[in-house]
Amino acid sequence: MPGPRDDGQDAVDLEIALRHLVDAALGAAEELEDRVAPAHLRALQVLATTGPAQVSTLAGATGMLPSTASRLSDRLAAAGLVERGASPTNRRATLLSLTPAGREVLAELADLRARHLQRVLATMDPDDRDALLRGARAYAAAAEGAGTGRG
Repeated sequence: MPGPRDDGQDAVDLEIALRHLVDAALGAAEELEDRVAPAHLRALQVLATTGPAQVSTLAGATGMLPSTASRLSDRLAAAGLVERGASPTNRRATLLSLTPAGREVLAELADLRARHLQRVLATMDPDDRDALLRGARAYAAAAEGAGTGRG
């Protein structure tokens, strides 16, 4: 089996190939945009990964200023997608957690992504589909090991 090339071409080839996967993910998110803004979806995904978290954790994970994350959490709470509560370790900190409605939005997003992907997978040769799945699983494991996984 050939080793990795060091000229960066593998990464370039992968980036080009993954554009279609990214398009599927974005297409699914766009189908929810009339109900849930992209920034809201990202915040829900962070909370699904971290579990209950302080607003400062949400800010750090999304690259927002704490004040922006606080306003976002207010909007998410008003929409019934997260609950705001006091942190058990710091009474001054607000702890955010997903509500059943927030988890339902994420489940709908995952279902939409799967349907977008299934339309393409159904057209693929079974051996190519199996190779893609093996490679995608290996990439996900390597990304987690390298600390680049986003959950």
